Amino acid sequence: MYVNILLGDAFFMSNVYQAPQADLTPKPKRVNERNPVTQEMIDNLANGCFWAKFMAILGYISAGFLVLAPIVTLFTTGIMGAIIIMGAFFIIAAFVVVKMSNFLLQYSRSVKMLQETGDIGDMLDAQEYFAKYMKWAGVIVLLMAVLIVVGLFAGLLMH
Repeated sequence: MYVNILLGDAFFMSNVYQAPQADLTPKPKRVNERNPVTQEMIDNLANGCFWAKFMAILGYISAGFLVLAPIVTLFTTGIMGAIIIMGAFFIIAAFVVVKMSNFLLQYSRSVKMLQETGDIGDMLDAQEYFAKYMKWAGVIVLLMAVLIVVGLFAGLLMH
């Protein structure tokens, strides 16, 4: 009793047989309580989701034309060394386009799942596919820059 008087009833119950009190009012809950994903994050990714899927579909169509072009050229002009080299280059380019289109399509699907579930795992998947796409795009841009510089030097040496 002496302790109750000094500290007050806030810390100790006056009746040891009394049931404890708890705040049972419902708290607003996010999609997943331990999930740090906000709706603004989902909306930002969803804005680019359509365009990623659109670019993936265009990539698949372009890859088809990249494979079809050397085949048509072979049938119309016959087998020549330059045509075979061009065909190999086009097939390699088609492979790269299909690979990058796969990353964009997987990114788009992950964002759609993120919209449905709001789960951090789907967001991490989307970021992973986008990072893979950007890595391939960076390698291609670097390769093209090197080819441009080599072409410029070759052009200057020939002139």
